[in-house]
Amino acid sequence: MRTVLITGASGFLGSLITSRFASEGWKVLAFGRYGPRAKPEAAEYEMTACNLPDELLEDAVRRERPDVCVHCAGNANPRLSMTDPLHDYENGPQLTAWLLDAFRRHSNNTRFVFLSSAAVYGNPKTLPISEKSVVEPLSPYGFNKFHCESLLSSYRNIYGLSTSSVRIFSAYGPGLRRQVIWDLLTKVVSRKVIEVSGTGDESRDFVYGEDAAQAIYRIATLQLEPAPVYNLASGQETSIKTALELICETTGRNPEIKFDGRNAPGMPLNWRADIDLISKTGWRAETSLRAGITKIYEFAKNRLES
Repeated sequence: MRTVLITGASGFLGSLITSRFASEGWKVLAFGRYGPRAKPEAAEYEMTACNLPDELLEDAVRRERPDVCVHCAGNANPRLSMTDPLHDYENGPQLTAWLLDAFRRHSNNTRFVFLSSAAVYGNPKTLPISEKSVVEPLSPYGFNKFHCESLLSSYRNIYGLSTSSVRIFSAYGPGLRRQVIWDLLTKVVSRKVIEVSGTGDESRDFVYGEDAAQAIYRIATLQLEPAPVYNLASGQETSIKTALELICETTGRNPEIKFDGRNAPGMPLNWRADIDLISKTGWRAETSLRAGITKIYEFAKNRLES
């Protein structure tokens, strides 16, 4: 039986990735701050609640020598990094260096997949954004994600670890109670007049959580050596105005919408990813934004309307 070790397994994407590997019959060593979320009924895996770095994880690496590590742990909010950059660094590059070195010392043949972010690109000068586009982060979060990528490159080039960084664009889905889609959905359902940052012409490239988990699984299990960096997105640019229209149609609500014209510090204006590289793995996004919004609304309808 193949073994995967997953950090941040109690988070939004971490829990989906954990469930994906478990459903495929892998032995899963899951490390997170809380207990497992949506654990498949038929799946069995070990869940260890801890704050990393922790000797429990290093002992597991030494004992199990996993085939794959998926590193999901760390801050997932660029805005928080603006107010507490040290915390973001400690849970980003500092933690990633510790984890990489544990594998260097105890399990050098493990494939190491890191969940990075499109925040490394900042405000791109041209669209779509390819993996070769200029890296110009706008926040400590983006800088720290790129620092982590650089650490992966150093352990790949110097010590021969198999590493791959996945730059995730705007992930969303049931269970994620923050970020653009959830924030807009909450406002539309609960208010008659809503205020939204920006002009509405800002755009994102949304990718549904389960689709993202499938992409990570595919990269982790490629027979050939994976690329050092992948973009992970749908390849479709959607304006905030369009996302709001879809949310209003899905919920049957029609609030008055006021845009304040201000862009939040550290946040990009427009995103659309070039996904040619990840498409070569055979992956493609299965869930449209309309379908994804519908799933979130159905999942959280009672909570949103109470």
